[in-house]
Amino acid sequence: NKCGMRFKTDEWEVLLNSLNRIVVKNIPTQLMEALRPREAEAPHQAVVLPPPTPNSRLNFNVKSCVTKCVVQLLLIGGIRDLLELHFSRLEERFIVQILQTLELSYKFAKEFNEQIYLRYSLWKNGFLSDLKHLPGLLKQETDSLACQITIRYKHFIFYREKGTVREDLLNYFLSMCFNISSELSKKVNSLRDIIKNEKNLKNLQKPFQINQPATSAEEESVDYILKKLKFLELEREINNLKLIISTNIIPNLAQLDPELIRPKLTEINFMLLDMMQNLIFIRSHSCLMYASLSEPVSYTHLTLPTIYSV
Repeated sequence: NKCGMRFKTDEWEVLLNSLNRIVVKNIPTQLMEALRPREAEAPHQAVVLPPPTPNSRLNFNVKSCVTKCVVQLLLIGGIRDLLELHFSRLEERFIVQILQTLELSYKFAKEFNEQIYLRYSLWKNGFLSDLKHLPGLLKQETDSLACQITIRYKHFIFYREKGTVREDLLNYFLSMCFNISSELSKKVNSLRDIIKNEKNLKNLQKPFQINQPATSAEEESVDYILKKLKFLELEREINNLKLIISTNIIPNLAQLDPELIRPKLTEINFMLLDMMQNLIFIRSHSCLMYASLSEPVSYTHLTLPTIYSV
């Protein structure tokens, strides 16, 4: 903290360039490169998968890969702490550079998380096989996204408190809010489709275990396995998006001057209503792991801000 207070522009430049290099160097690219031949197999055919083998067929150093995953999370946390302490001391170009660094981490994590079949193949072949869910980079994806939207908001407020309204910065923040809302809608719609077409929803909701024997030929098929894994992953992803919405979007929107956002007020209201409808659907069907029928339904923390009421 004290060192940062004494940093000059060139020292901040060296620090942030180094930070960017460390992030790039520690992106676990071997995860996307592993088991490519298996990923290229036809996963949509209802073929029976062989049982997991005791010997891993992974073609990379697992410890090194896991270390990179941990380093990514530590770097994101470090960036968040850095900005909390020294945001006002950073030139705009440095803030843009930090956002670009976070975006690199976010895009890789999101791309990997979308590869359900690849993640299952890694899991089946011994990568973090002791987990109770698919190995993935969901926390990296969520934390880097949450950090970006916080920076976008702080950047706008920083100039606003100085008496300058930067519409470009406000639009960046609102654009991220709209994108996250859209992402939530896509995932909820995917969840709806699975629920609508699944005959045995209770079985689909059961936690998936890599070494658990199947009880039917259908459950052994790649189609069924991928559908079950996608369902469980959607639950986790929606849960994390809900956290970003309740922590990083709604509280910040509530702090904005209504006059500044009046041109986009209709869009914002529709976005908030869409968020609420999606979250109510999730809760009413008790699909998420954190929700149960015995829990009271409460949306107090997601109530529409008074200034945005329609």
